[in-house]
Amino acid sequence: MDRATHNVFAWRPSNTLDASFSLEAMNEVITKCAQPDMMNSDQGSQFTVSAWFTTLTEADVEILLGGRSLKREAINLHELYDGLQAKRGIDSWIGFYISKRLQPVHEK
Repeated sequence: MDRATHNVFAWRPSNTLDASFSLEAMNEVITKCAQPDMMNSDQGSQFTVSAWFTTLTEADVEILLGGRSLKREAINLHELYDGLQAKRGIDSWIGFYISKRLQPVHEK
């Protein structure tokens, strides 16, 4: 997600710890959408494999580890029974995040 425009460039659901889905989404962003300045992800094994770091480093993208809001708020708090339910929950969270979390803070 681009924090300035709130556009979601790519995301992929997966119920495995395999890194291929995250690499596919990241490569889509880098090649088709925009060259990010930084990439923030959680510290899951999908985001700590050497291919993840190599691809971002070669694209001159700053790597930040620690983004856990989606996992903590949309995934871990709910029992997800299938991929469709997970997709709906993630879509809902992204809509909430864009409309509520990324609104500018007005000074009093």
